[in-house]
Amino acid sequence: MKPSVTCFACFLKQVKMIVDTLGVDKDKGIKFAKEVARYIAEVDEQLPPPVIAKRIYELAGDYLGKRDPYKKLKEKSIEAMKGLKAEFLKRLEGISNSFERLKLAMKFSASANAIDYGVSLEFDIDEIMSDLERVGIQDEDYLMENFKRGKKWMILGDNAGENVADSVVAGVLTERGCDVIYAVRGEPVLNDITLDDDLSDFNGVAKVITTGSGYSGLWKDASDGFWKQFYEVDVVISKGQGNFETIDELMKMGMVRRPVYFLLKVKCDPIAERLSQEVGTFVAKLVWPKV
Repeated sequence: MKPSVTCFACFLKQVKMIVDTLGVDKDKGIKFAKEVARYIAEVDEQLPPPVIAKRIYELAGDYLGKRDPYKKLKEKSIEAMKGLKAEFLKRLEGISNSFERLKLAMKFSASANAIDYGVSLEFDIDEIMSDLERVGIQDEDYLMENFKRGKKWMILGDNAGENVADSVVAGVLTERGCDVIYAVRGEPVLNDITLDDDLSDFNGVAKVITTGSGYSGLWKDASDGFWKQFYEVDVVISKGQGNFETIDELMKMGMVRRPVYFLLKVKCDPIAERLSQEVGTFVAKLVWPKV
């Protein structure tokens, strides 16, 4: 998915959010903003937004001394979600049908995609629970077939905090005898989950790997080891807008040649237009690459 004018405005918004989060002095902030503006002015506008955005966070390291500016906020998000997970598990315990448990867990995972510091530094954790019923799980036959057969699944992670909700999906799959891989970013970018963050919720329910890439999405430079596993699994669940934007483009380029199940909250007009949805709605659907 290629960027729109809205995306370029969002890049500059991210600059202010980074500066405000770190509380840097005015001179440093201005130098950083000007350097990002120069970069954006010359960038290849055919690249997906998450690919363009990576350089902004590299510049944050160069000019502000913080390659992972949202580290503390990520820790707070993860801690908050651990508390919400405990509450959600009580609700999940009341469901005996294993496939219904999976669907509810996926709704929890989708609603947790509201945590996204690329869009806003604030989120209402209570809305994650109240939004569960707003998530409509599509392509149930595809999910059920692979769930019943105890197939291999991969979840492409997105934001820190959201990963705690993803671990519930992994847990339900593991209960059914499925093998689960959870893939995280190879480097800090936005508030995305990395190997340096708390991934303890996946202990015993998933093998955690990295894409080998530092983009806020999946891109061509992901490691050979990652791609091998990406094509070996039976189901890929892709979390969040960044993964959608990049995989959508890779499908068009013929570089992703398998179906991907997208699970996300629509947070901006360009994504809403691409998916024919309204901002604020949830997407839980299977997408096949066009031949």
